[in-house]
Amino acid sequence: MKFKRAIIYNTFTVRGQTAIDPIDDLHEAGSLIRHLMEHYDGTGSPDKLEAKNIPIGSRFPIGSRIIALAEHIDRHLHAGYYGTLESL
Repeated sequence: MKFKRAIIYNTFTVRGQTAIDPIDDLHEAGSLIRHLMEHYDGTGSPDKLEAKNIPIGSRFPIGSRIIALAEHIDRHLHAGYYGTLESL
């Protein structure tokens, strides 16, 4: 079960982008969602992008921070399903 939760957690950004990509007006938001967990040093996910390869909207705080906050709230609301981050 831990493995399944880890897969769900590690792919939520790609699945989020896939869900909204068909909506033309949300294409840019899809990119923000996909690269939400990227880290400047390249250790993030899903694409392990670093520095200037991370889309600019995901490098600046406002767009990605709003999405990160929503993800944080969702994780706490559904803790029974996803488990805690530590349990992954």
